[in-house]
Amino acid sequence: MNGRRGEEDLAVLIERSAELKRDLVDFACSPRWERSLAAAVLEADLEEVDEGDAISTIDRFVRHQMR
Repeated sequence: MNGRRGEEDLAVLIERSAELKRDLVDFACSPRWERSLAAAVLEADLEEVDEGDAISTIDRFVRHQMR
């Protein structure tokens, strides 16, 4: 990648990554995984949940389910 074309390619890849991440989070939060995700959130034992904590917890849950 070089110059302007490289920046455009990178922007497309970043946007696609964001779309896939949203799809993955939607799947993790679906009724199929609702109880398991709730257990993972309880296991994380977060006193106050902010957006970063929620993202990290969902990421760990998804990685665990993919094993």
